[in-house]
Amino acid sequence: TELNQVKTGVIGTGVMGSNHARVLSEISSLQGITDVNKEAGNLVSKKYGTVFYDNMFDLLEEVDAVCTRAIIISDGL
Repeated sequence: TELNQVKTGVIGTGVMGSNHARVLSEISSLQGITDVNKEAGNLVSKKYGTVFYDNMFDLLEEVDAVCTRAIIISDGL
């Protein structure tokens, strides 16, 4: 499969999520974006010509892969 045929999505549209959306719109078939901040998510989805999903699980049904921010939780170790 060519990378431009891979259906991708982005979860979260902060600084990194917006960058992921930009890159994925250039190298893959960006299917959609989701974010708990609906206003920010809608702005990014419009910027990259894709769909905004209110529900992350609806996005996951439409894609082969997603990019999301890694969250690291530490108990001080």
